[in-house]
Amino acid sequence: MLRAAEELGMTQEELNDFVNSRPDYFQIEDAVRNWSHADEKPGYDELEKITRDMKRFLKNRNTQ
Repeated sequence: MLRAAEELGMTQEELNDFVNSRPDYFQIEDAVRNWSHADEKPGYDELEKITRDMKRFLKNRNTQ
């Protein structure tokens, strides 16, 4: 997600707003599970999908 944001030149505020508008991208984990990174997707397979979603978000954000 950070890589996509960097590629699009998003500001920290834009990234924060994007993340806060996408609760379905995240899940609550206990500390041990989080440290293990067991539920993280490896690689950049969905980078294009995230980048497209961020572009739509920025377009909608800038037209409001």
